[in-house]
Amino acid sequence: MAGPALRCSFCVHSMLKKFHKIDRHFFPQRLLTTTATTPAAWNYQWKPSPYPKTQAEREAAAKKYGLRVEDYEPYDPYKDPGYGDYPKVGWIGASHKDPYQDYDFPHMGTDYKEVLHPDADLATYDRTFMALFFIGFMATIYSIHFISVEYGWTTHMPMMPKQYPDNLWIQRGRDPKDMPKVVHYTFEPASSS
Repeated sequence: MAGPALRCSFCVHSMLKKFHKIDRHFFPQRLLTTTATTPAAWNYQWKPSPYPKTQAEREAAAKKYGLRVEDYEPYDPYKDPGYGDYPKVGWIGASHKDPYQDYDFPHMGTDYKEVLHPDADLATYDRTFMALFFIGFMATIYSIHFISVEYGWTTHMPMMPKQYPDNLWIQRGRDPKDMPKVVHYTFEPASSS
């Protein structure tokens, strides 16, 4: 694995040095070698194993997650597929834990190798704060709207009612003979005073 990556980084370095005249100390070869051979940043080592079928596999999975065999209960593979041998733990959000405990990850309220709920990222401190912020923001907007409607503040552009020909007298089923005459404007000369 390191051989092709090393050759590839050397080729890239030589091309860059040749075409762009970059100094060796400015763009070291070691930088290209380390970036080409390091694995990606996800936790592929912590991927759960398949669902335990025997008692020995259950004991190994319980030991893997630091639980007693009596406390270990995996997710049902038919109801929750994809969790493998991951243990079914209770939902405890960060806001329900002791805020004065010295956690390994204080921003998440967890310790190293602590078994978490699969959706534990939904209840960290910052998510709780964001939920409270959202609820407060929506309550403020609703209060402003309620007060403006209650006290008659205009929340729209003021307009006159739309004018229809004959004011929809006939369309509403009324007799056309009884229709009142509405004069919107006249062509008479203005009176001089």
